[in-house]
Amino acid sequence: MKKSKFLLLVTVALLSVLVMGSSFTRAVSPEWNVGDIYLWGTLARSYAVENGVKTEILITSEVEYNITGINTLDLEFDAYRTTTSGRQFLNDRSYGADDFISSAFHLGSFVGVDYEWDYEHNRTVLTEFVVSLDPYYLLEPDWAKINKAFRDMLNGSEIIETVNDPYSSTVYNFTLQEVMDYLNVKINGKNSFASGWNSFTDSRTKWSFEFDLSGKVNMGQNNGTMILYTPFEKATIKLEIEYTKGGVLEKSLAYQYGKITIDGETSEGTEEAKIALGGLKSVQANFATFAALGGLVFVAAIVLIRKRRQK
Repeated sequence: MKKSKFLLLVTVALLSVLVMGSSFTRAVSPEWNVGDIYLWGTLARSYAVENGVKTEILITSEVEYNITGINTLDLEFDAYRTTTSGRQFLNDRSYGADDFISSAFHLGSFVGVDYEWDYEHNRTVLTEFVVSLDPYYLLEPDWAKINKAFRDMLNGSEIIETVNDPYSSTVYNFTLQEVMDYLNVKINGKNSFASGWNSFTDSRTKWSFEFDLSGKVNMGQNNGTMILYTPFEKATIKLEIEYTKGGVLEKSLAYQYGKITIDGETSEGTEEAKIALGGLKSVQANFATFAALGGLVFVAAIVLIRKRRQK
């Protein structure tokens, strides 16, 4: 049986902050200063059951920023970034809210949706659903601007997918609102897309998205004549990002789970990517599920770096 595309959909980069640029708007002062050292832990986990064989891969690491300079006019900082791969000097790295918004807040990159025509039943079916948002480690704490960007991006009226009826001139246009109404959605703890949209208040520094796609997202297989679509029995996606009030990344989490049965054969899998301020002890906190999954084929690469003493 083919591996499900769904099990490889959500991506939150463990090594982010790659966009450079400058901003000319009035800055909001961050809490971090020259000489500060911040340590984050990162965790990537993949668990799958295929043909009765269980496999789990767990990779953990740490990344440290030692801030050496801040340009408050151009909203850029310099820092030594240390990981097990070595030490790298980050020169003129943007931390501006405008740059963060321009690089990440595009509906097409935040939400990816694919509908296909189901020839067996002459209907449209949802075959892919993706959410992705790469955080900055250090960010200008202009929360009013960032929450407005969320509201603008998630206004609901934009068409995000189009499917042509092959037997007529009918064109099916799917707006973000229609897709969200079709799914079971929880945004910032609110149980509807509309109430979630209103929860992006000017002071919010934590954002969460949960999607229950069980019975809604489908996997296609070609039987030699046509593609047959089977819905996932269970399918969930979670995305969380949280900052301190002063603009330091506190936590980032991307999680997905899928379970499907085709021709009597069940496959399921989980993928998780997490960043947490405080290093390995923080990123591994509350990670009880891993210890409880006994009897798995386990591959772990646990990488540590030496924390330098802050002067």
